[in-house]
Amino acid sequence: MRIQDLASIAIRYSRMRFLESFLIVLAIALGVAVVATFAGLIGSVSDQARAFARNPIAWGICIIPRDEDYASFSSGPSQAPATPIGPAGTPPVRLTMRDMERLRQGVTSARYVFTQEYRMMPLRPAISTGNKSGAPHSEVMAITPEFFDAYGLRLGQGTFFTKSDISAGSNVIVLGSKLAKRLFGDAPAIGQELLWGFAPVGPGGSRGGASSSYTVIGVLEPVSPDAKGKGTGLSDPMDQFDECGFIPITSTWEHRGPDTTLREIWVMPASAKEAPVALDEVRKFVEREYRGGVAVHSALDDMKHAMRSLRGLAMAILLIASAGMVIAAINILNLMLARVLRRTKAIGISIALGASRQDIFLQLLGESFILGLAGGGIGLILAMGGVRLIAMVTQGFVVTVGLWGLAAGIGASCLASLVFGAYPAYLAARSVAADALREV
Repeated sequence: MRIQDLASIAIRYSRMRFLESFLIVLAIALGVAVVATFAGLIGSVSDQARAFARNPIAWGICIIPRDEDYASFSSGPSQAPATPIGPAGTPPVRLTMRDMERLRQGVTSARYVFTQEYRMMPLRPAISTGNKSGAPHSEVMAITPEFFDAYGLRLGQGTFFTKSDISAGSNVIVLGSKLAKRLFGDAPAIGQELLWGFAPVGPGGSRGGASSSYTVIGVLEPVSPDAKGKGTGLSDPMDQFDECGFIPITSTWEHRGPDTTLREIWVMPASAKEAPVALDEVRKFVEREYRGGVAVHSALDDMKHAMRSLRGLAMAILLIASAGMVIAAINILNLMLARVLRRTKAIGISIALGASRQDIFLQLLGESFILGLAGGGIGLILAMGGVRLIAMVTQGFVVTVGLWGLAAGIGASCLASLVFGAYPAYLAARSVAADALREV
């Protein structure tokens, strides 16, 4: 019997028993929707982990006094004094520029060693440009020059600041491409003066404080699209640099002088492959040199732990949710068995007229498979709504059905319809024509 004939017969009998067919399709659709949604979640988590691991931001290893610890690593440096937490007798740890040099020489896998601190303060042109879309509050990063090389940032205009600017505490600034556009529009940014900090109190009682003047010496190229999530729908963490300004760390009021105290030091290997080796080497160096007075954090390591936990949770939910697929499969079995019982006479007549057992088996299995495909298609549509709901609940976490969800949904619907439709089809194929005609 040809495939198109089997499909035609399956569709005709499904329309004749529309309510039964609808219940089978609905059960499969709900089961497939749940399975595909959570399989898509697991796949999205894996895609995000792989995309993040390709990004230089993931390779960085942060060394920070234990009192600052993870709060500084994750959300910017705190203002607490450096009081080390470690074994009894551990001397207070004070990270300086000299420690950067020690790390550079003591950790062979460290390609770049630098410091970075995030600040969110007003940044505005010293002379009004008439650009009303300026950025009164902007993220500014106080850094050392190796930061630019570590993250592969390139200049669109001007120059980077250098080690001599660090030594002199020069008030110069390099702008991200989007920030330069917001501040100056189409006007040239190089040579412009920017005020960073709060303006003095004015006649109207505006917010007071101190502000420093910085000269723009460079504008970055936009972050390369090659570094993005490569089809995952994920944003590139380095996109933030387009909105940042970058200044020498020694130009800030609390970091004046060559022996300034640093809140964190970053070590960057040359590639993601070298990150685990560098992390192990840094930990050994820190344990030997600082005796527990500083903490070491790796973005990649922390991301792996977080993703492992999230994947485990999603897998557990997927297993629980698969119970819905089992219920759908049992419904298929019961409803197909009922169909076989109601069609005993028709089956007997078919056999009496010369239909083979194989034809009967394929006919009933074909009906089950067609219903499974219909339920799978509807289930995948429902799954697309499910992943959007998860994205809304998680406030921006990118979740798609993707190949993982498609494969899981189609596989679940086909498996359920074939496996649990096979037994009723087998019983129908074993029918004896005389007995079947006698029973009706």
